[in-house]
Amino acid sequence: MLRSRVSLLTCCLVLGALGIARAQATPAAPPTPRPGSAEQAQVDPLHQAGRNVTISLLTMGNGEQVWELFGHNALWIHDNVTNRDTVFNWGVFSFHQEHFIPHFLQGRMLYSMGGDSMENVLAAYRYWNRSVLSQELDLSASQKDSILATIQRNALPENVNYRYDYYRDNCSTRVRDILDHALGGPLSVQAAGLTDATYRWHSLRLMQGNLPIML
Repeated sequence: MLRSRVSLLTCCLVLGALGIARAQATPAAPPTPRPGSAEQAQVDPLHQAGRNVTISLLTMGNGEQVWELFGHNALWIHDNVTNRDTVFNWGVFSFHQEHFIPHFLQGRMLYSMGGDSMENVLAAYRYWNRSVLSQELDLSASQKDSILATIQRNALPENVNYRYDYYRDNCSTRVRDILDHALGGPLSVQAAGLTDATYRWHSLRLMQGNLPIML
C-alpha cells in the first residue's frame, strides 16, 4: 500500500492531463432526425445514431514534460452523415480547482470528461511534437449505440466530474471500460490477471530521465 501511495504522488498529473478547460455537460439525446433533413445537420456526433458514426481509439504518445510521460487515450467519434468530429477524453482538470495542491498531495483530484474537435486535438499534439495513433474499431451499430449512450451519461452534470485514481480509474481505464462494456466484457477478462511488476516499477520505468521526479 505504501509503495502504491508514494508512486501516486509522483505521477498525479501524468496519466490524464490533456488540458485545463472544464468539460461541458451535454443534454440527453433527442430523437434521431430524418436522414437528409435540416434537423439532422444540427445533430452532433455524440447524439447521432450508432449506425451513422465511426468510432476510433486514439493513443497519444509520450512527451518530454512530466505530465506527458505516460501518454494519453481518447475516443474519436466521426459522424458519417455530417462529417463532424469530436474527440472525448477523461483527463481534463483545472489548476484553479479549490484546494488544488492539498488534493494533489492526498491523491484526491477531481477530473472531468471533455470534448474537442479533431482539428484542435491534432493541432495541439503537433505543437507538442507528440504522436497520435488512430485505430478504427470494428463495431456493430448496437455496440456503437452503447458507447454513445455511456458517453452521454458521463456528460451529465452529476457525472461529468469523477474522483481520479492515477492507476485504477483514469483517462485510459475510462476508455477501456467503455469499450469493454460495449463488447460484453472481454477486456476485463484479459485484465484480471496480475503481473509481477508494481505500480512503482511502471512509474519509474518512464521517469528514468528525471531524477527529481523519480525521488
